[in-house]
Amino acid sequence: MRKILLSVAAVTCLAGAMPAFAKQNNNPAPSPAPAPIACTLADLNPAALACSGFYDKNILSNSKVDDQFTGLSAIGFNWDKDFSAIEAAGNKYNLPDSKTVNLAKPLYGLSYIGIHFGGGGANGAGNATAFYKIDAGVNGLTSFMVKYQGISSIAIYSTGNAPPPPPPPPIPEPSTWALLISGFGLVGAAARRRVRTAAFG
Repeated sequence: MRKILLSVAAVTCLAGAMPAFAKQNNNPAPSPAPAPIACTLADLNPAALACSGFYDKNILSNSKVDDQFTGLSAIGFNWDKDFSAIEAAGNKYNLPDSKTVNLAKPLYGLSYIGIHFGGGGANGAGNATAFYKIDAGVNGLTSFMVKYQGISSIAIYSTGNAPPPPPPPPIPEPSTWALLISGFGLVGAAARRRVRTAAFG
């Protein structure tokens, strides 16, 4: 009899617990946050030579140097992790949300940059950061196009130097000066002779 009573009590307890258990299992599991999309060379125009990312959130800061180092290493740049120097040189700044990036200073030759996108809806990269290697050329790149809306800030880690100005024209040798002066003298004498001939002719 005791065994039967214990069994009935156990079944009653389980039956009472089942609705709560069922309620918990009927709730759908939260959907995971979508992973950031991958960068491509066509994200920029002119096209990038290499890219890495997108990395979750804005990592262009002094507290995220290890994350930046990883992203830059992936595109072949061995960064010294001195983000304070980048800020002090004015090479990290915020940008208005536009598909045209106007640079504060021209870039030259091989350049390494980080770009943070803050969102941008359907045509955005989300809250993410990517790193790009670009060839800015010898004439200086002052702007470029980006594929996504939502651009927020940029960091320039390395760029080449402006080409030196062309050398001044060479100074003529003394013998060249003598020839020039002689030539001017002959031209002047010929002009005087013509004037005299015209006056007495």
